[in-house]
Amino acid sequence: MVRLLVIAGLVGAIAGACNPGVSTGSGSSGPAPVPDTGAPASGGGGGSAADGGSGGQQGGGASTDGGSSTESGSPATDGGTGTAADGGSASDGGTVAVLETVPCPEAPHLLWTRTFADEVDFHGTVDDGGNIYWIEYDPPHSKQNPDPPAMLVSVNPEGHERYRRAISVANGLIAVAGKLFASRNDTVAAYDDATGALAWTLDFAAIRSIPAAVGGAVRVTSDTVAVAVNDGSTEGIYFVDAKSGAITASNVSTTDKGRTIVASDGAGSLLLSANRAGTYPDEGDVFLIEASGTERWRERVRDAPPWIATVIAWPSGLPWLEMSGGNGISSNGHHWTSPDLFRAAFTDSIGIGFDTKTITRVANGSRFPVGIDVIRDHQIVARTLLDGLDTFNGIFVAPIANGDHVDFVAQDYHHIAGLCHMTVPGTSIFGRADSSSTFQCPLAISADDFLDVAALSAEHLIIGRTTLTTTACSSTEFDPVTIEAYSLPGGKP
Repeated sequence: MVRLLVIAGLVGAIAGACNPGVSTGSGSSGPAPVPDTGAPASGGGGGSAADGGSGGQQGGGASTDGGSSTESGSPATDGGTGTAADGGSASDGGTVAVLETVPCPEAPHLLWTRTFADEVDFHGTVDDGGNIYWIEYDPPHSKQNPDPPAMLVSVNPEGHERYRRAISVANGLIAVAGKLFASRNDTVAAYDDATGALAWTLDFAAIRSIPAAVGGAVRVTSDTVAVAVNDGSTEGIYFVDAKSGAITASNVSTTDKGRTIVASDGAGSLLLSANRAGTYPDEGDVFLIEASGTERWRERVRDAPPWIATVIAWPSGLPWLEMSGGNGISSNGHHWTSPDLFRAAFTDSIGIGFDTKTITRVANGSRFPVGIDVIRDHQIVARTLLDGLDTFNGIFVAPIANGDHVDFVAQDYHHIAGLCHMTVPGTSIFGRADSSSTFQCPLAISADDFLDVAALSAEHLIIGRTTLTTTACSSTEFDPVTIEAYSLPGGKP
């Protein structure tokens, strides 16, 4: 089966950390947080909601190993701190207001669409001008052909092709400072975003004089990329100038095992994990390295799998982590911790978060709706419930900050009896929230389509989705990928 590679290789599930305004979304399995996976989303022409993660990911947000997260979920175990009717109570004892729900002004309508017969690696990569980028492989990856021919493709916001260029280093895609970054085995390459021409390559096997593997990368500043490299005996983080390919700093360890990029704030700080115990609850190190290569702090944390620390979001200041057993700033001042939120995006003045802490009793059992929260000064100040979505079997939410508000797409899942496909897509919506109100609109996609990634491009909503062609077990199954653009309420027609 071929699925959209939204978090493979170089970018991992931390696209949100790389490109403000990008979100691969995240999922939740109960009262938990989620990572924005990185850099705070900001308004503007380009970027995609990346996640940090991809639809249905437990815990949502950035995957710590560059691989995809599991499409799973489970219900919250308590009634939470309030319902849509009363808003609930804030952690400091104050009252949480009810976030007003207003009617959908106009549902997004389809502007253009592309469905592919080959394998596509789309991370929601969008540049500041709204141009969109992906990689096509034909034939798809296989054991017989692990490095198939690849094409770097770019279209403008209206969907017209700018170029299609053969590339040899083709795994993952990050847009930084006019360059597009991809990796393959021990090599990182940068391509010019205007033409797709190769700008430079960096061979870490030659640099380290032994075979090495690039394990992940993320934008750290407006012109710097951090690359994780492992050669079996040492694990390093290399900071690379985006324009020249010069290594500006590094942090190499012979004692850390399993170093993984968790997220970046986009302003020079990089959060990593390492030395996982593999126990339950899991435990391991979480630490912060600056673009100078200096490690600023490290702490041993305990949390439930699959991740030691999942980033809900990283606005200006400290990262917000999903971590059980805490609520508020950590005792050492390293991060904010939330046991309730699983995903968030921040504008300059507020954050919009999502939670799974409410159970609603109904005649034939219970529902597990998604809560939407307004965050100000690190407190939830208003809240309501999204209509029609149930988190019991998992949820995909991809929020993207856009000026003074946050746009988001969401999709719930339903479990079915089966061996190879036990989850199918449910309801899909587009929504918007600001400090005083929220609305949600139907997103007209097929009931067989999984949402994978969302992005903003020149006031258009860009989504990547995968069509499930069969729920049976099939070695020849091919699930086509679609990239398409929708209008935004109040945006360009």
